[in-house]
Amino acid sequence: MTSPLQKSVFASLRTTFLRGIGVLIPLGLTYWFFQSLLNAIDGILSPLFERWLGHHVPGLGFLAMLIIIFLVGLLTRNLFGRLIMPIENRNLTKGTKLTGRYHKQTYSCEVVEDAEGKLRYRLEDGREFKS
Repeated sequence: MTSPLQKSVFASLRTTFLRGIGVLIPLGLTYWFFQSLLNAIDGILSPLFERWLGHHVPGLGFLAMLIIIFLVGLLTRNLFGRLIMPIENRNLTKGTKLTGRYHKQTYSCEVVEDAEGKLRYRLEDGREFKS
């Protein structure tokens, strides 16, 4: 028979162990993914760089990987907004069934970036908010 103290210790150890696994698995998968990506990009571009430059330059594959990741980020930056906004607008227009003094209001909002790079939100009634 186990005492309540032993159960508590084992439960704490089990929880701590599972938390460690929960952290290490995503870290390991992320490392594996980027290592595979780096090897693939370096394997493809390294011969091209050697032919263009005449010799091997360490770190050029890593730099190429960072540039490719940045370019993919640039291409998809607005794509997700275009995909997600219709879903959110559909959810907002469904509204909720609140009783009493509450009623449903939906505003269309335009997001603009000023010269300083800060976002401003302009509602359809003309009000503006800064982030």
